[in-house]
Formats: sequence, C-alpha cells, structure tokens
Amino acid sequence: MNVGFDNEQLTSSIQKILSGNADNEEFLRLLEPAIVSSSVLDPRSEQSLSLLMEDIEYLGRVNDLLDAVTLDAGAPKLVVGEDGKLLCCNSSARALSGGHAPDDLYTLGVARSDFIKFRERLASLGGTSLLKVAFDTSDESVRPVVFTGQYFAQSKYYLLESLELKWSPSIEQALQDLYGLTLAEREVLLCLARGMPVADISSYRGSRVSTVRQQVKTILQKTECSSQSQAAALAATLGDSRMPGDDPMHRDIDVSRRSAGGAAEDSFVTDGHCFRLGRRIGWRRYGNKGGKVALLMHSAYFGAANHPGEISAAGRAGYDIVVIERPGFGLTHEPELPEASLSTHLKDCLHVLNELGLTPELLLSHDYGFVYALAFSHLTEGAAPLIYAISPIPRFQEGSDFSGIPIQQRAFIWAARHSFWLIRILLRLGHVKARRLGPARWMEMVFEGAEEELDIFESGDGQAIAEDSYHFNLAQNSKGHELDLRVCIASDWTSSLVTSPARISILTGSENKTFCLSMVEELTQQRPDISLTYVQTGLTLSVRQPDLIYTHLKGLFPASA
Repeated sequence: MNVGFDNEQLTSSIQKILSGNADNEEFLRLLEPAIVSSSVLDPRSEQSLSLLMEDIEYLGRVNDLLDAVTLDAGAPKLVVGEDGKLLCCNSSARALSGGHAPDDLYTLGVARSDFIKFRERLASLGGTSLLKVAFDTSDESVRPVVFTGQYFAQSKYYLLESLELKWSPSIEQALQDLYGLTLAEREVLLCLARGMPVADISSYRGSRVSTVRQQVKTILQKTECSSQSQAAALAATLGDSRMPGDDPMHRDIDVSRRSAGGAAEDSFVTDGHCFRLGRRIGWRRYGNKGGKVALLMHSAYFGAANHPGEISAAGRAGYDIVVIERPGFGLTHEPELPEASLSTHLKDCLHVLNELGLTPELLLSHDYGFVYALAFSHLTEGAAPLIYAISPIPRFQEGSDFSGIPIQQRAFIWAARHSFWLIRILLRLGHVKARRLGPARWMEMVFEGAEEELDIFESGDGQAIAEDSYHFNLAQNSKGHELDLRVCIASDWTSSLVTSPARISILTGSENKTFCLSMVEELTQQRPDISLTYVQTGLTLSVRQPDLIYTHLKGLFPASA
C-alpha cells in the first residue's frame, strides 16, 4: 500500500531543517503515517524527496568538511566564510588563540585590506595563496603564522592551513624504500628542507654537529644530490601538499579516540589498524592479555574499550577481548559493494585475528553485532562456540507493534524495510541535528523518546563514551549505520539464527524500548535452546552494568579452568 503526503509540506520541512530553522523530528512526524501502516511512499512523494537529495547531500558535504577539520589533530586549520567569520577550527588552531575559537580573522590581527587582497588573488589566479595570521595580537614578540588558503566556490568558504613542510606516510616509506634513508636521516633531511643550518639541526635533535654533518654526507650519497641545497629542494618538493581544489574531507582524518584512563591494573587496551586488499581495518584489544580470547561484534552506536568500566570488568574477569570495527565505522573503510558488507566484515575479522595470532574461544555481541556473531559462528571449527549476546537486535516482523520504539529508531527500521533509499536522507538530516547538539549531547537525538537512558551520558566516563561514539559513527558519514541497517533489518537472517552451530545466551534489558523484551523473546521461539536472562534496564545495559555482564559471562563460560 502507498501512502500519500502533502509534498509541499515535505519539501518545506526539509528545507527548514537544512537552513537550521527546524528540527529533524518535524520530518519524522510527517513520515509517521507510512511508518505506522508499514507502507511505502507514493510515487509523487518519492519524486519530491529525490529532487531534494542534491541539496541534502550538498549540505552534508559542507558539514562533513567542517567536522573533518574540527577532528584533524595535525597542523592548525581554520575554515572562514567570505566575510572572514570563523566557521570552525581544529584544536591546534584553538591552542594558538589561547584555547578558544575566535569569532573571525580580524580578531587574529588580519587586516581587512589583507583579507581582501587574499580573496582577490584567489579569484583572479585560482589555486592556493598565503595569508598571515597573528593569533596573539597583544604580544609583539609573537611571530605571525603563515597560512595557505584555498577557496571552495560551491560552499563559499576558505580553508586555511598553517604552512608547514611535512611528509605523508607514503613519502616516508618511499624515502626508505628508494634511497635507503634511515629514520634519523629522514628527520635530518626534513630539517634541511625547512632551511635549518647544521648547527640548528644539531641543537634541535640533541646530537653532535659532527654526527649531523656525517648524516648529511650520507644523505647526499644515497640521494645522489651534489649539495645540501639540492637535497633540501628534493625534500621540499615531496612535502605533503594538495592540488588546487582538492577537498580535504576526502583525505584520511585522524579520528582521535580517548584512552580509557582509570582501568584496573590487570587490564590493558591497545588499538591499531591493518590493511586487507587496500582497505583499512581498525581494531582494538583490551581486557586481560593471556585470558580466554573473545571476539566482540560491537554495537551500532558504541565502539569498544571507550569505557574504563568495561575494560576493568573484562580484565578482572580474565577475558582477552578483540573488537574489529565493521565497514563504515571508525577507521574501517567501507566495501566496494554495500551488499558485500557482511562477508567483507567476516573476512576482515579472520584477517586481523590471523595478524594478531589469535583464535577466539568465545563470541560476544552488542545489539546489531548479534547478526554478525551468528554469521561468524558458521566459520568456526571444532567445538560449538558460545555467543553471548548483550541486548541483541530482534527480527522485526510484519505486523509487530513499533509504537513504543523511539521515533528516530522507528523511522530507520521502517525505511530499511520499505524504502531503503530514504536511509541516506534520514542520516543526513540526523547529521544536521547531531552536529548542532555536538559530541557531548548528541545522545539526546539517539534516545529521543527514551530520555530515561540519558543520565549515564551526562558526566564523567559517560560523557566520554558519548563523544567517542559521535566520532565512531560520523567519521564516515554514518556509513556503518547504513550498512548495518542493510544487513540486520533489510535482510532476513532467520536461517543464520536457526542453523548456527553456536550455543546462544542472551542478556537484555526489560526496559529496552528499541529492542523490546517481547521481540527478543521471539528469538527463543525460533531457537528454543537459547538461554534468555533479563535485568531491569534499557538499551544502555552495556555501558551501565559491565560488571554484571562479565559476572554473568563467567558463570556461562569461565575464563579459567
């Protein structure tokens, strides 16, 4: 059945959201008749919304750039509008301006006439130009920082980045592979390219002048350069720079992740990434090294090891936890084909486990991760593994009552089942609100309609979890969430549940509004051998009660004989 809408109202709602004059809840409410009746949109409504996709994606790209610059932990960066007002900056730029974000360039000692000339150079010549920014205008001894600047005409902003010679990791590797330069020699060569004389390099590196001279001599021999200036010129041309017009949001961004301070002494946490077929895979390991190895399929909203309580509980219980980020989350690149996201993740898991030399004895999962754990269980050899599922996603059956599910989650479930192309619109409109709320408050959007869940995120470790989750999800424009919806809701995974060789034990919250207890109980009708335990809490069970989780697990699968 098709449901018709007032298309002008739909269009107006989206335009107001994009302009910042309305909340995305207004659009979700307009979709409610289709959601309640489990119907698809009528063709005219679909056409109206599809015509708005270009505007939605455009604003999304602008927001992605601003978010990427904010997260960038490298050289100081500023994004300013055509009027010189600051749109955003990264932490390095804030540090230069005394720890706060300035209002505009003019408060940073940039004369309006200089900014006008800078704009005119870019307008007439294109490419990249230079601009001096003072930052501390009260201290005459502070030297201005020279920024390179580019103009993005479609978005009407300027991206400014401090002028610093640096090499990308691939250039570093090439200098080692092609010329055989050691790390010390590469550092000396970079100093030469920055115009530093031998005496300054000696002082900077804390080594003898004679040592630096010998390193310079070796560099000249290895690179077949006839002079220091020639070697410096070679190094300078290898600097990490962009071609005019490159959009920095498509470069790899260093997504900072919080260290889990406060974990127990018997716990550890390490993280890293590796590559498979040119794709990057992010992973993390924590708990008790040497204990029973558990592979964790993470939540759709929360990563792993971003909570000291979780790390401590795993360590005390004696489990060695490995979590491998799914495609589109955190550091893991998405697959070429969205349909292959499940098989891609399974292969990623096998690759990382092999790299670490580990074989899991136990499968853990949080909410959406349950479907991936079921699929991985079919690959295990030997004794049937145990899947320990925390707040698992149920099978959303036709005719089920979704009215108690928070509106944000309800809309995604409906779209995944009936109009999957709308997922991109819902995600992009969600990004507008999430970025307005910011990392510390974005859980207000996630749990809209289940506000009783929010107290855990209001301070301390909970706020750190919310901020980590924000970047974990938005780093790749919520691509991971989109792929999860395709695998876990748009697809029928019932056969994987029924035929899994694993023993399955579920721990869930009786007050979970998103994956309500009655729906989770339906899993036991499909697999009567499932062990189901519930406690009085909601979807945030995994971050509220880690000690309870691991105590319960020890009773099911002891970490030691």
